[in-house]
Amino acid sequence: MHRTLTVLLIPGLLAAQTPPPAPAPAAQAQAQAAPVIKVTTRLVQVSLVAHDKKGQPVADLKKEDFTLYDKGQEQPIKLFSMETSKPAADAAAEAAKPLPAGVVSNRNWTAKGLQENRSLPNAVTVILLDGLNSRFQDQHAAKTGQSWQLDASTATDAATGDDNLDDFLNAAEDKVNNFYKARRIETTLAALATIADHLAGMAGRKNLIWLSGGFPLFVGLNDDGSVGPDFQNYGDQLQSTLRELTEVSIAIYPVDARGLMGPTDTTPSTSAANRTVTRGGRMVMPGQTRGDQRARNNILDTQGVMHEVADRTGGRAFINTNDISGAIRSAVNDTEVSYTLGYSPSHNEWNGEFREIKIKVNRPGVEIRYRKGYYALPENPSDDKIRRTAVAAAANSPLLSTGLGLAAKVAPPAPGADLNAAKLTLMVIAKDVNFALDEKNLWAADLDVLMVVRDSQSKALHDLSRTIHLGLKPEQYDLFQKNGINVTMTIETPPASANVRAVVRDLATGRVGSLDIPLH
Repeated sequence: MHRTLTVLLIPGLLAAQTPPPAPAPAAQAQAQAAPVIKVTTRLVQVSLVAHDKKGQPVADLKKEDFTLYDKGQEQPIKLFSMETSKPAADAAAEAAKPLPAGVVSNRNWTAKGLQENRSLPNAVTVILLDGLNSRFQDQHAAKTGQSWQLDASTATDAATGDDNLDDFLNAAEDKVNNFYKARRIETTLAALATIADHLAGMAGRKNLIWLSGGFPLFVGLNDDGSVGPDFQNYGDQLQSTLRELTEVSIAIYPVDARGLMGPTDTTPSTSAANRTVTRGGRMVMPGQTRGDQRARNNILDTQGVMHEVADRTGGRAFINTNDISGAIRSAVNDTEVSYTLGYSPSHNEWNGEFREIKIKVNRPGVEIRYRKGYYALPENPSDDKIRRTAVAAAANSPLLSTGLGLAAKVAPPAPGADLNAAKLTLMVIAKDVNFALDEKNLWAADLDVLMVVRDSQSKALHDLSRTIHLGLKPEQYDLFQKNGINVTMTIETPPASANVRAVVRDLATGRVGSLDIPLH
């Protein structure tokens, strides 16, 4: 079995057209990580937009115009930048270039090289058409697809004429509805996290316009809003997803695809299409049915989540409006000019609690919008379960992760070589990796690496995983920063192998990069 893993320095992976040189003896991989003393400074970055009284972007603010507070304590602003969607003067030189023959990457390749430019483009707007959480009657406006999952999680009252039988059927249907509602929430949160991983390597402000009917935060509530036997609260999962989004500067702009709410949305029993409901031989008055109570609770819950998502990420929620195109234009305009403020918190309370951020601008008539805070999490957890889960998620994701910049090349087989094995070189952009000085005064870092060989139908045929520990002398560290961290692997490629999904995760920060490498 071919399970060779070597770390070596290749000065020109992206330019080289020949097989890599022999391994450099000074930079050998180690399967077990040595004890490391971390010397790091935490930096919190906040993206914001500023508008004047007419709603026009303000493009001439300076660092001195802002005052920033972390839980009421003023913090010195150490990082300040302004991003604009307008092309730079040297845009031609910065434009994306074709990669060298045989090289693939999860980042943009420019005239300056893969290492030098992480900001193509410098402002990104993603429009997410959420067919999972949008009703059929809203499809024509939002251009999304029909969702059977939403239908399956929406209750319909039984009306057999027998109250006891109706109660039994309703209770059974509630369990089915709760099951599909929970799966819908989990799928939506996973999709948002996947988008965050995919946009992580892009610099500047990233706006996500989310056209949706929304998803609830609670599952298993009774009709009156009280907690039922199957109650589930997805608040923690939502906050975890929002942390991932804010860490990579994604602002979410929810646009309610349901548009302006009318009486039949909040009280479905008033619709002419609904028949009269009777209970115990008496007619239930419109506005007092189970369906009416559920509709009101669902609207409050889903719109509350939209506001929460927008407030936490620095976006804006568009609710109760039929002007969907206008909402999209407004969100896109927020990428025209944006600012990034960075500071190192003076507190030492990394206990996982939420800390409120307040920013003041000293120019009258200027309105600013930004995320309202962050969770002061301790260092990125590195236990085996979390590491395996994160790497596996990136390996199975439909989108590539760009938190770590990667490039790769497969070496052509030598005459007489084993055709059921492939030798490839994977380069990790060293500037994306968190190095720290250890007790030996070496620059240390640890990387989890996973290679999954797949066929043309994405079926996994073989995998290989390793943990690489790097301990670099200053001169080696400088070379790695310039040329990248290069890993060579010889991996089994069973018959029908078509490509390799490579995943690399930085243990110190949890940042992940992934890449699909064609074998032919």
